Amino acid sequence: MSAAAKDDRLYLVHIVEALRKILRYTRGGREAFLGHEMIQDAVYRNFLVIGEAAKRVSEPTRAMDPSIPWRGMAGLRDVMVHQYEGVRLNPLRL
Repeated sequence: MSAAAKDDRLYLVHIVEALRKILRYTRGGREAFLGHEMIQDAVYRNFLVIGEAAKRVSEPTRAMDPSIPWRGMAGLRDVMVHQYEGVRLNPLRL
């Protein structure tokens, strides 16, 4: 097995772990999420992990399932990091 394939598995594990955390942290629904800053921060961080890991997955591995929005995950991470002031967790409030 190549080093790239081993790295890819690690990145995929990071993505799955971050997704599981997001699901666990948001189990209480929208109101619980919006009402707890710590939950918001934890979810935000895990989306960053997903985006960064997605960037590091090799092109051959990405090509194995083109239905996965790899570029979208990476793009969301970039917006969250570089345009963080424009990210609104609750677009209904100012």
